Amino acid sequence: LRVKAPPTIAHGHGQLSRAGSKVFVINGGIESDELHINGSRSLLRSHVAESYAVARDPKPTSPKSKQLDHLLLIRFGNLQQEIQRILRKASVVGVSFSVSVLRNLLSPHLREHLEEYLETLVNQKWIYPDLTCSNTFEFVHTYVRQLLYDLTPPSERNNLHQLTAEYLLQTHSGEASQLASIWYHFKQFNPEQALEYGVRAASAFLESEELYDYVDCFEILLNNSVCCVTVHDIRVLQHLTKKLDKAVTNVVVQPEVLCRTKGWLWRLFVHRKCITENNSTTPRVTSYSARSNDAILNNKTASQVLVQSAADSVKCANELDRGRTRLQLLEKISLLWRELDEKYTELSASPASHDQSLSHPKDWQIPFL
Repeated sequence: LRVKAPPTIAHGHGQLSRAGSKVFVINGGIESDELHINGSRSLLRSHVAESYAVARDPKPTSPKSKQLDHLLLIRFGNLQQEIQRILRKASVVGVSFSVSVLRNLLSPHLREHLEEYLETLVNQKWIYPDLTCSNTFEFVHTYVRQLLYDLTPPSERNNLHQLTAEYLLQTHSGEASQLASIWYHFKQFNPEQALEYGVRAASAFLESEELYDYVDCFEILLNNSVCCVTVHDIRVLQHLTKKLDKAVTNVVVQPEVLCRTKGWLWRLFVHRKCITENNSTTPRVTSYSARSNDAILNNKTASQVLVQSAADSVKCANELDRGRTRLQLLEKISLLWRELDEKYTELSASPASHDQSLSHPKDWQIPFL
C-alpha cells in the first residue's frame, strides 16, 4: 500500500536536520559528550538543551530517519489547518510549553478553541500533559518537536521567538528556569539581549546548592561565549565561571554513603543457616534470619530492613553519579576558562577595543565586574 503525503501541511517546509551523536556541540573549540548524571533528571532544562539543537549543522539522514519523517508528515498533514498552526507555534515555544505562553501567540479564533485543539493533540499522541506542572504540555519526543520546528519558515520562527521572549519578560518571577527560557528565545534573534539574560540566568543558577543546577549554569555560560563582542562581555563570563568553579569544588559527595558495610544482598541472606541435602545447599531461615542485629535492636521487620537496604543502594548510586558529574564538570569549566582567556586576549588586541562606544561596560554588566 503506497500512501502519499497530502498537500495540506501549513506554511511550507523548512530544511529538516537531525541531531548528531552528541548531546550538544560547543562553539569555540570545545566539543563535549553528555555529562554523566542521575537518570531521574535530564541533563539540561529543555530550553537550555534546545539552544544547541537550533544552531547545529544539517546532517544527512538515514533511510529509517527519512521514513520516519515521511510518516510523521503524513500524520501532520491529516490534521486540521488550525491544529497544524497550533502545533507549529508550540514547537517554537519549546519541547515543554505552557498554555498561557502558547495562547499569547495565537489569533483570537485559535484562542477560543485552544482547549479543544489541545485535547485532540493529546488524544492523537502528539503531546501529553505535564503532571508536575499545571497547564503545561510536552511533545511526545524531541524528534517530533524538531521536525515541526523545521517546518516553520525562519522569519516566522524569529517573530514567534520575539513574541515569546517579550511575553516572558512581562510575566517572569526571576526564577532561574524562567530566565533560561528568556535567554533561549532571545538567542534566536538578538545575541546582545541573549548575553544579558544568559548572564542573569547563570547567576540565578549559582545561588542554588544543587549540582545539576551548576550543570545548567555551565551550559549557559559556554553557549553564551559566542555572543561576546567586547572585553567586558568576556570579563562578566570569566567572573561567573570563577564563581562556578568554586561552587562545584565545594560540592560535597558523601563518602560514608559509598562505604556502607555490606550490601542489600548480604542483608537479604543475613544470619541464615544452611543445611546440605542430596549434595545441594538450601538456605533455611531461622528465628534470627529475618532480622539483622540492628533491626532487632530497633524492632524492625525483615521487610523494613529490605526496604531500607534498597533505599541505601539507590542513595549510593546517586552519590556515584554526583561524583562523576562533579569531576567532569570541573574539567569542562577548566576548558571554558582557557577559551575565555584566549578570546579576551584576542578582543583586547583588536582595533575595535579602542572604540569609545565599547570601552565602558553596560549598566547590567557593572554588578558582575
